[in-house]
This record gives sequence, C-alpha cells and structure tokens, in this order.
Amino acid sequence: YATLADCLQLQGFYDFVPPSDAYPRAKAAAQKALSLDDSIGEAHVALLSALTDYDWDWKGAEREFKATIAIDPNYAVAYQYYGYALFGMNRGDEGLAAMKQAAQLDPVSPSVHTSLCWAYYLLRQNAQAVAQCNRVLELYPDFLPAHQLLGLVYGQMREDRRAKAELNQAQALE
Repeated sequence: YATLADCLQLQGFYDFVPPSDAYPRAKAAAQKALSLDDSIGEAHVALLSALTDYDWDWKGAEREFKATIAIDPNYAVAYQYYGYALFGMNRGDEGLAAMKQAAQLDPVSPSVHTSLCWAYYLLRQNAQAVAQCNRVLELYPDFLPAHQLLGLVYGQMREDRRAKAELNQAQALE
C-alpha cells in the first residue's frame, strides 16, 4: 500500500492521472498502509506529499514529516518532500535547509538534487540554481527534469539563448 500510494501521488504530481483522481487514492493507500503498520516511513511520506500537493494541509504535512523522521532520521525523500511543503507555507529558507539536508543524505539521487535546484530557483538564487542543475547533469546527462529546470533558471536570468538550448534539449529527451 505504501508503494501504491507513492506511485499514485507521483502520477498526480506529473499529471499522468488527473490529480483529483490520483491524490485521494494515494491518500487512501497511504492511510491503509499506516493502519497496517504505522512504522512505514514511505507511507508517511506519500501521505505528506498528498497533504502538501493536493490538500494544502500544512499541519498534516508537518505531522507526517515528524512521524517519518522519528522512524528514520536519514530518509532523504522525507526532507525533500517536506522542503516543498515548507515552500508552500512561505518558509523558503527552511525549505532550502530541508532540501540541502536531503541532498546531503542522498548524494547521488538526481531527483533529490534537482529539488535542491528548485529551492534555489524559487529563492531566485540563480547562480546556485545553475550550479546545482549542472552538478545533476554531470552525473545524469539525460535527466529531463534538470534540463527543464535549467531552462527555466536561464529564462529567469534573461539568458534567452541558453534557456532555449536547455528547453530544446529537454524536448528532445522527452
């Protein structure tokens, strides 16, 4: 059920399934997993994501993050997803700190490290965002989300030629 919840919330996040279908099902699967065993960190994180992305239930997201790190204080994805929740709560500096913690805990995850790039982008720390995206692309040259985000960062910096090149690269990979 925890894995199902994770898959469903990702389908909703990436709009492969309408979020109005995916997130309630993800939430139900996460709650089912937790009813069977409340020590499953992955279920708490899937619920955290649904509460953040779909319900905007910030207190619930915080509760699920705390439950997750009580189980496993080194679970990088918990810090990653909680970082997004913190941005949703207009707590960007704390969100950045959570994303940095996630990156430190999982130094090779392209998803975690691209999330750190998002944090820099959202805080308009463009030089750090570019550097972070480039670190991801050094390890994973075909990681589509890093190319997409790098294109957005360059656009925010008004570097149109670079933005277009990255977005074209992302389109070619897609």
